[in-house]
Amino acid sequence: FILSSLATGIGTLTLLQDLFHFNIGIDQLFIKDLTPVSQALPFKGRMAFNASLSFALVGTGLLMSAFKNRIAALISQCLFQTIIIFSAIALIGYLYGAPLFHTLFLVTTMAIHTAILFFILSVSASLFNPPIGITRLFTGEQIGNQMARRLFGLILLMVILTGAVGVHWRAHSGLFSFETVVSLLAVGFLLVRLLVIWNTARWLNNIDNRRSADEEKIKEMNAGLEKMVQQRSAEIQKSEEKYHSLIEQASDTIYVLDINGRFTDVNASMCKMTGYSREE
Repeated sequence: FILSSLATGIGTLTLLQDLFHFNIGIDQLFIKDLTPVSQALPFKGRMAFNASLSFALVGTGLLMSAFKNRIAALISQCLFQTIIIFSAIALIGYLYGAPLFHTLFLVTTMAIHTAILFFILSVSASLFNPPIGITRLFTGEQIGNQMARRLFGLILLMVILTGAVGVHWRAHSGLFSFETVVSLLAVGFLLVRLLVIWNTARWLNNIDNRRSADEEKIKEMNAGLEKMVQQRSAEIQKSEEKYHSLIEQASDTIYVLDINGRFTDVNASMCKMTGYSREE
């Protein structure tokens, strides 16, 4: 709780410094940033705007997760998933060479290792309450959840491979024209999507085959149970017939009363002794 409060406070103070253009000296409180890159900045040693925003949000989310109620859990989950989006956008910017994605307001840049750590931290923190938000999509055990995990993993691999091709093209831009690279990316995209569709269809077909096999087993079990029930019913009927035969052939008077004292069954000897018919 103390460390989360400290992270939230530092991130919020840094945000206020950027928004209202003042300096309280916390940027170089422990380390003096003397690198040539920082000398050109108005405030040396200050973290990037999106990094300080991420610190403030993730700290607030961790603080909110300490309260054991659904509203606090929902707020913290929204904050964690916002950080996931921020860090993922920064990583995509580095992967595809787009500074706009990892440089918020074109002032300072979130470092790539910072983006990676924020992504890991926010994903891990979102597992505090997996049934809430997007995390529920990937943590459940239903067919849809399993399909989402498989598809997202393959799509993520496709994004990384596409970015790697783009980086290779920028490094050797003289070998291929822009149109050739775009065509290769389009063909690669189609091939990867075909692989994703094939993999998912094969997986779903296997599930359907297992379900059909289980249904056949259930039908066989039901048939066996029905046969056992029929045999048991025949045995009970035979036993009842034997019971009634013994009662009817007995020379003693035999009668059955219910809990209210009413006759429910009598034998022939009872009718002969009383002079009443069975119906009477």
